[in-house]
Amino acid sequence: MTDVLMYPHGPRAFASALIGHLYEIAQQRSVVLLCDPLPADYRRLVARRDLFPGLQTVIDVNALGFSLAELLGENRRWVRTIRSVLDRFEPRLVVTENDMSSLFDMYLLREARRRGIRTMSIQAMGQANNRDSCRMFDLWTRYQQDDRPGRFRQGVRALRRSVRVRLGHGLVHYVLPWMTGQAALTGPSSYVSHVGVPGMRDSELHLVQTDAQCRVFLEAGCASERLAILEHPASRIPLDAFLPEPPAEPSTSPNSPSVLVLLGVAATGFDRVNGAVIPASLRRRLRIDAVEAIRARLPEWRVLVKAHPTFGTASRVAEYLDRAAPRAEIADPSLQVEPMLRDAAVVIDLPAATTSALATAAAAFPGKPVIAADLDRDLLGTWYADWPGVSHVSSVAELESVLDAIGRGTFSEFRASRGSIPVKGIRRFRSTLEATDHLIGAGAGAAFASRCPSPWTVR
Repeated sequence: MTDVLMYPHGPRAFASALIGHLYEIAQQRSVVLLCDPLPADYRRLVARRDLFPGLQTVIDVNALGFSLAELLGENRRWVRTIRSVLDRFEPRLVVTENDMSSLFDMYLLREARRRGIRTMSIQAMGQANNRDSCRMFDLWTRYQQDDRPGRFRQGVRALRRSVRVRLGHGLVHYVLPWMTGQAALTGPSSYVSHVGVPGMRDSELHLVQTDAQCRVFLEAGCASERLAILEHPASRIPLDAFLPEPPAEPSTSPNSPSVLVLLGVAATGFDRVNGAVIPASLRRRLRIDAVEAIRARLPEWRVLVKAHPTFGTASRVAEYLDRAAPRAEIADPSLQVEPMLRDAAVVIDLPAATTSALATAAAAFPGKPVIAADLDRDLLGTWYADWPGVSHVSSVAELESVLDAIGRGTFSEFRASRGSIPVKGIRRFRSTLEATDHLIGAGAGAAFASRCPSPWTVR
């Protein structure tokens, strides 16, 4: 019998946060890890017994699929895999990243509950409030189906959108489970319809990172007794423990302090005041202006740009940055961002300023300037407005003031958010192991503790 079966939903969520949760659990619990294929560096890390003494095995399940072809082609295999793994390891607790997306997560948690196995989900990335999430989904769907961006047609197109969403929800939550002989995946949340939040289905306990995020879940209808607050694991475990060595990058100023500039995947967006489209050309120009402002305000600093992997290659990023490209160094978009967070003196996320790496940087390096540059009033641009340790700026002029302060060494004038007022009546845990013990009892895996080095001495 295994204590914990964990499925981290995808490599990005695993590298961002869940590797830290796995580390904490594996100190005193036996763990089986299900995952989609991990990058080679992270595969080597999880094989280290000094870091993960309780990790019994890692099983590739190739389960992160959302396209129609993937859903139809892999549906039965996913169910067989889940039943086989649960039969083989008989876990006492199943842990996932959330309980509403993907289909594999929902199947896994539903089957675990059917067998009387305790369940828990852990937030790895930020959650938009339900109102903004639904509005973004509606605006984006309209934009994609309109041949004149900025004008949203009504009538037939609105009806077609509604029908497509309902059909998609019916396929994922009813037809596909029926095809495997299971009951429908009924529940109050749906990733297809963008309704609800994680923690409203088969997760008995959903761990969120901050008080502000807890309010988002409560406002969406998640029951308070199913929520608990646990800070990002990087606030408790040195991030260096889980960082693969970065490849040598050529630098024009290797001894200078560096600014890490993050470019997210969203090329366009929507104004949070009036819902108007933020054209890709406008966002691109703002990003270019911001990079140039950073270079002008911090002329002796190294500026490293790390774009989302969907940009493709460094040359594509340089082409996107146009005139600002020669003034910055461009990292390979496929590289993991975490080593760059460690090495940078300042981290800046450009619009839409929703990159999950900001949460990791703020937790791992308190006091380091971590800036969410919400420069175009994006609907989701306030994502980090109340996030502990993150400074939120809303204009190029404000960004320039912050950069000037960094250059003078007076950044403390622009105090990062300390987070929102604490939510009353919500459980708080000090570690993932404590949350695990809350669900399945303490002491079962204490034998691992004597073999585990302190997290503060891991190299």
